[in-house]
Amino acid sequence: MVTESLLDRPTSRPALESLPRRGVVGLVLVLASALALLPGASQPYPLAKAAVAAVGAALVLSLRRRCGLPVWITIWIAVAIVGLLIAAVMSVNPMAAVFGRFPRYEGLWVVTTYLAVLAAGARLRFWRNARELVERTLAVAALVVCAVAAFQQLVPSGSYRVESVFGNASDLGAWAAIVALVLMPRVLERDPLAIAGVAAALISLVLSASRGALLGLAVGLVFLLVCSYRSRRGLWLVGIGLGVGLLALLTPFTRDRLTGESPLAAGTAAGRTWLWADTVTLLREHPIFGVGPSGFVDGIGAAHGAGWTANVGPVKPPDSPHNLVLQMLSAGGIFFGLALLVIAVLWVVYARRSWLVDSAPIAGACAGLAAYVVTLMSPDSQGASLWLTLPAALGAAGLYALAVGALSLRTQGVYFIMITLAFAQMAYFVFHDTPVGGGTDGIYMYFKPEVMVAGVKLFDLDT
Repeated sequence: MVTESLLDRPTSRPALESLPRRGVVGLVLVLASALALLPGASQPYPLAKAAVAAVGAALVLSLRRRCGLPVWITIWIAVAIVGLLIAAVMSVNPMAAVFGRFPRYEGLWVVTTYLAVLAAGARLRFWRNARELVERTLAVAALVVCAVAAFQQLVPSGSYRVESVFGNASDLGAWAAIVALVLMPRVLERDPLAIAGVAAALISLVLSASRGALLGLAVGLVFLLVCSYRSRRGLWLVGIGLGVGLLALLTPFTRDRLTGESPLAAGTAAGRTWLWADTVTLLREHPIFGVGPSGFVDGIGAAHGAGWTANVGPVKPPDSPHNLVLQMLSAGGIFFGLALLVIAVLWVVYARRSWLVDSAPIAGACAGLAAYVVTLMSPDSQGASLWLTLPAALGAAGLYALAVGALSLRTQGVYFIMITLAFAQMAYFVFHDTPVGGGTDGIYMYFKPEVMVAGVKLFDLDT
């Protein structure tokens, strides 16, 4: 039986040549775009970062190599961009929707830049030194970000939270958590620069006091811990998690936000709740294509409810719902959201084909689990909402596949066959021989799920 963990597996196929100089410059620009600033500007952060990332992605895509993205993913990326273009044209301010507006400049060109970065990243598997360059660039960037964050912590400024070079504490926390998780496998290999980069990223994360980023880091560490089951490296991950928690509790402002003692933390939570509820109201009025990129600030005013009006008021209207899913839906509506969902599903499918070993029993168990989730969520008197049952079914199947894969991929040969068959038989037993799935009599769904938006049925699954 092979006992190596997923962290020990190679993350890319062997490449035949080193990344050309133009590609090196482009990759460094994309990865270090977080450090970009416009000195002297009233809002020096978003525009500079997006522009530098766009230049870097263009340099990588200009290399004479075929695009690493599969054809169907490329097609759906084009569909997503077309949907955003339609949403921009239909918005209140088409020019702002295309080119963005102060202070975020999150127009159509910025979203296109994100997708170009995705395509550029898909090419990295063609060169053998790309992974090392990614890790070293991120480690150096983390050290710079941490230095600026530490300076802001020691020298009081106008902002009540540490923002470093991002201008937003939540953005700082999210970026630091991602960098720490990306570099974590190299830390377990005791690479000095990676260790310094992860330490700097974790310090920046704690100083940002971002509760969402800390939760994201915890989820990532749990995933890596599952992947390194029965490995001594798991102890390192536990130690890192405990160290971050201790550092957060020793940092006064972060501790107050985590424990709820900070009045600003409570106000932020309440304000986000009102804002998300108002965003849902806005989406009901613009379900198909949303309000366009950068159009949130134009439409949210009319959708504000009594909670926001009474406690916040019309001063400084929000330009974002501060929720990634709601932000994507408000920018491009259901059309853009479904396109992104298809891209994500296709990515999982192609990743499974290129890396995971085919296992029909586990695939069948995942499909069956998803079907049972939809049925169990469906009431007897009416059809359930597809907007709730579909994500729940995909999430349950994905979690089951993650748990099974984390264990079965540690084996090979006949052992792999035995463990996948065992997990599939366990799933069969749970739903066939227990009351959960109705036993041998099965379980029935009397009404098919409904696809409703603002009380309007988009299409009927019965036809």
